[in-house]
Amino acid sequence: ELAQLDKHVNQPILTRLVSYYTDNIEAKPNTKESEIASRACLSLSLIFTDILPSHRLQLHSSTEKVSKDVRKQRLHENRLLTTYTQYVKCLISDSNPYATKSLCKLMLGAQDFNLISEVTKCLISRAFHNPSPQTLNLIERTLTQTFTSNPSYDLTSLTVSYLKSSFLKLLKKSPSTFPLLKTLLSIKLSASTSDVSAARLLLRSNSSSRKKGSQSQQITDDILNESGHKSKVALNQGSIINDLCQIYFKGLEYSVINKLEHGVMSCVEGIGKFVGHVNADVVEKLLKVFKRLLVTEEGEEYGVGVWSCLSCVECCYDMGKSGVEEVRDGGWLLDAFYKCLQRWENGGGGGV
Repeated sequence: ELAQLDKHVNQPILTRLVSYYTDNIEAKPNTKESEIASRACLSLSLIFTDILPSHRLQLHSSTEKVSKDVRKQRLHENRLLTTYTQYVKCLISDSNPYATKSLCKLMLGAQDFNLISEVTKCLISRAFHNPSPQTLNLIERTLTQTFTSNPSYDLTSLTVSYLKSSFLKLLKKSPSTFPLLKTLLSIKLSASTSDVSAARLLLRSNSSSRKKGSQSQQITDDILNESGHKSKVALNQGSIINDLCQIYFKGLEYSVINKLEHGVMSCVEGIGKFVGHVNADVVEKLLKVFKRLLVTEEGEEYGVGVWSCLSCVECCYDMGKSGVEEVRDGGWLLDAFYKCLQRWENGGGGGV
């Protein structure tokens, strides 16, 4: 019932609900107290996603002299931000399924508000800590929906960036599943490679002309505001592509070293989708990785199985269709394909 309150919900109700949640957060399962914590937690997620503004807030000084109406508004914003911060911190420390469900609701419903980076990092981390199939499925559905409904790519860029920086460390906690890689395939890229290059060139040329000592992030924001939405989207997309490449390269290398067939295939699938959006230098690095996998000396054991090698051959073939000369002119790819067929006839050959 409390979750159905309108946008003018008063602060005491929020504070009371947070208290219900925090006071019973460590209650034993299937008790009255745990039920109170669960209902309060889920109700708060519904209320906050309904009443939070679509912009970030900052704590205001209580000593600054302002009009009565402004002071009243600032008091309300301070209380709202303080209560929300307390709630999110509790969610992050709470491993119960209802806390994860609430975090997912916040990621979808409070994308432009404070602490969204903390919410995102917590969900990604939980996906790699052997969650239940239901919890992992919920997190993956949330990320997929985020990637498909984030036109400016701000939250998508934040999510992919954190995943890139923590991928190998997180992967070691859950090497058998390679969670979240499938969700990255739902990222839709709208800007062309030329748009991305133009946005980066604009940023570099304008940044060099700004006054020294200015905040770099403020310079970036100013330039993007001046150049419009298209440049911001292109720049975000360029950052996403770079991070995706590093994620897939790290995952591919890790999978080959540890002979994880499913990991190789997951990474190759992602590379195959996004390779058309990367520059020639990245393609060259990618080809070197594939050649190490596919081109072996006589009698040398393959690092991965037939299916993974065939996936790599298919990805290289797709690059050839896109106009990558080294793939089209190299006989090594055809030789690798025939060797895969020979291994298949011999029962799979070396590797996994």
